[in-house]
Amino acid sequence: LTFVNAGHNPPLLRRDDGSIETLEAGGLILGMMCGVQYEQATIPLRAGDVLLMYTDGASEAMNGQNEEFGENRLRVFLNRDHSLPPHEALTALEREVHDFSGDDSLEDDFTLLWARVTATG
Repeated sequence: LTFVNAGHNPPLLRRDDGSIETLEAGGLILGMMCGVQYEQATIPLRAGDVLLMYTDGASEAMNGQNEEFGENRLRVFLNRDHSLPPHEALTALEREVHDFSGDDSLEDDFTLLWARVTATG
């Protein structure tokens, strides 16, 4: 996988062995300034790896105590529910964020992408 992160939350990659990597290569928010240089990275993917991309509407969803859902809860979810089919994982994660915030209408953009590597080579 070759990627560049242009200001969004860094995707999380759960390896089949259970380790989670944060894909941080990139730079500033796209379009903020002229002439900005971006770093790209290439990483190998292996069967069983799961990639979670998300916008800050997921990680920054707030509950009634002004606590964010946060990246750590995303990591916990990724470790706990990594074997679900992608559409089920997305539905479960969306439900978990909504349950955490106590509100079905989130205040920010909310986008999730879940991909599983089924074969390589």
